[in-house]
Amino acid sequence: MEAQIYYSYSCKNMNQYFSKYESYTFVNTIKIILDYRLRLLPTKYNYKKFDEEYGTCEGVNFYPEVTEELSTFEGFPEISTKILKAVCYVYNKSKRSTIDEDTCNFLYFWLGNILINGLNKKDFFSEVIIRLYWRLNENNKQKVCNLPYARMGESDFKKTKLIFDIFQDYVNYKMDLARYNPPCNEEYNKYLTTYVDNYKQFYKECIKEHKSNVYCQEFNKYYNDEKHHNLLTWSCKITNNLHETDPLKLEAEGEEQKAQIDEGFGGARAQQPLQEINERAQAYEQIPDPFTPNSRMSENTAVSTSSDDTPPSIISKSVTGAVSVAGALVPSYLLYSVISIMINKYNPLLYIS
Repeated sequence: MEAQIYYSYSCKNMNQYFSKYESYTFVNTIKIILDYRLRLLPTKYNYKKFDEEYGTCEGVNFYPEVTEELSTFEGFPEISTKILKAVCYVYNKSKRSTIDEDTCNFLYFWLGNILINGLNKKDFFSEVIIRLYWRLNENNKQKVCNLPYARMGESDFKKTKLIFDIFQDYVNYKMDLARYNPPCNEEYNKYLTTYVDNYKQFYKECIKEHKSNVYCQEFNKYYNDEKHHNLLTWSCKITNNLHETDPLKLEAEGEEQKAQIDEGFGGARAQQPLQEINERAQAYEQIPDPFTPNSRMSENTAVSTSSDDTPPSIISKSVTGAVSVAGALVPSYLLYSVISIMINKYNPLLYIS
């Protein structure tokens, strides 16, 4: 009887929220997801740690010495704090776990970019990087990072960095653009267009014209037919008519709705049917992916927050409303747990069918 009353109460008082949830989810999700996807590009995510000075040099032995040593390079003192915090970030991380090659490469290209723009004499940027990597490795039993390139001219460096960035972001774009010409906002379209144009230029120089520059050697390491086909055909359709719905307002309404239901039936009793629904949602994670019946995405590609070094989740608790699970109308405050499971399981499906 209580369950029947609960269901009736939910239907009567919560269907009004579905239209708001539907509008928020199926109209604004395009904008929200693609904005998040830009932030989750490996280049943006990894360079951000260095740009925003995540590292600290407190207690790092080489910090005073390298600061004094590199102060002789004109322009270095003005950027020394940012530069050394990035090196200290990788150094401190290496004390907790082995540093992967990509992290070392991100550090190398980030350092080079900052030094080229900061040093008075740009030709010395490679010399500074060599000394920084030497300091990074000198006090460790095992080498923290191998230096990707000993010396490189400014032009070759910039092009090599651009090629590295292109192929680091490739997998993310591949997930986003699994559907042909999906809808996107202007910012995403701008990034994608520049990304594809850069690839085409390097393809022309390195594959068609068979240039043997340092940067073409880097390009040839990553190039293959599948990537080439994808990069030539990727595009998205700009969608300008995305109206805004205030997610904070919807979240407040969802919390008020939850309180009304709990008050009407008593917290413990009201939680019983909801707990059953939540358990069903958890079990749903075991259902094979209906969109890719012959394969399942590796758990390593799921976007979720587990530590400071993993990308943030692309779902927010601000998404509220009501959905139907196993024939029952689910209150909005349970929606987050359900969608979190789905978004992690089907992360490649970031377009709206």
